[in-house]
Amino acid sequence: MSGPLFYFYHQISSTQKSTVNSVINNEILSSEMKIRIIKIGNFSNDIFLFNYGKINVHIESVIVDGKIIETNQELSAGTMISLSSLVGNVTVTGPLIINANGQYFIE
Repeated sequence: MSGPLFYFYHQISSTQKSTVNSVINNEILSSEMKIRIIKIGNFSNDIFLFNYGKINVHIESVIVDGKIIETNQELSAGTMISLSSLVGNVTVTGPLIINANGQYFIE
């Protein structure tokens, strides 16, 4: 009887440990990755993305007015880029969503 109970306990313990590790890794990433969307006007060349975090950020996609634009841009820590360098010259009238390192930033 002790064999199946030990196996059951080991399975639950392993699952909980991997879940806790995943949550901790996500929290560490969130605390080190910081992006600010600076909006001066409604045109993409008036909007900037500033990485003021400790790690480099990989921008995977940008959602402008409901349209998804896939990107492949690396934004180093402490640097800023114009939104127009990612999506071209567009007018932003609705929400702007940035997908970076699997997290979403909304302006």
